Amino acid sequence: MKKTIAILLVLVLAGAGLFAANNTEATLTINSSVTGVLQIGLFATAPTTNASFASGSDAYPLAIPAISADAVVNSESAVIALAVRTNKKVAWYIDVAANALRTGTESGGYDYLGYNLILDNVTTTVADLGTPTSALNLLTVPAGTGLRVESFPLKVAITPEQAALAVEGSYESTITFTITAS
Repeated sequence: MKKTIAILLVLVLAGAGLFAANNTEATLTINSSVTGVLQIGLFATAPTTNASFASGSDAYPLAIPAISADAVVNSESAVIALAVRTNKKVAWYIDVAANALRTGTESGGYDYLGYNLILDNVTTTVADLGTPTSALNLLTVPAGTGLRVESFPLKVAITPEQAALAVEGSYESTITFTITAS
């Protein structure tokens, strides 16, 4: 009986060795994610790197030199840069909402001065008289890969014709740039 048990034990151990798996490979599944970046800013000098964009917008307020009502040439601001920093894969649009330059007070009434907004050589005339001018999809930020900075030249100009319609005064307005999905 002992011999039989010993033989069975040897057979079991030998059989286990025949059917044992050889582990010569191991796998590890990993995962991660990258957060999206989509930022817009105005700069006195066009940023060309992520670091120069990260230093912050520095181009406001934007002054347009005074213009005479009988001027014969445009009065133009300095050229600044509208810049977008993104790692988005798809293209994006830049929308603009702008009001005419305004002087006066709510109680005394406002006077308006129209102007031309020139963004990446596309001119939008803002001549509203209190109603915002909207330019949807004015500019396209191209699709791409990786974290990148796209800069576009921007300036504001007042034509002699626009100046001739205005009254004397100091004018001010706000332009809002918004990024929207394409």
